[in-house]
Amino acid sequence: MAYFNPKNAASNGYTRQFAPAPSPSPEDWKEDAPEEEYDGYDDGFDELTEEEYEEEEIPEEEIRREKQRRFRIAAGFGDLGATLVGVAVILVLVYFLISMIQFVTSDFTQNFSLWQTKF
Repeated sequence: MAYFNPKNAASNGYTRQFAPAPSPSPEDWKEDAPEEEYDGYDDGFDELTEEEYEEEEIPEEEIRREKQRRFRIAAGFGDLGATLVGVAVILVLVYFLISMIQFVTSDFTQNFSLWQTKF
């Protein structure tokens, strides 16, 4: 951070100094610190006693919805897997079809060339 120092008293000019401003010492920090610790931290979890925790029950409807959600996710992964396997099978069959067409065309050209030769 920049701060300014006077050059001399006669010229009333200032020079810019690019150096860190002096920071307070650790003793100064201790003077500014409050006497008691800060206890306002909230981690988002309620501090329940054991009795309150045992009393808290999850409704069956919520459990059923959670199971249904898990099954839908599993079904979605199954659909994705089946689609990928189907695409792979289609690609293999297309490759097989192309290779068979190439075989048939090469076989026909070979047969016709043999028919045209004279013995």
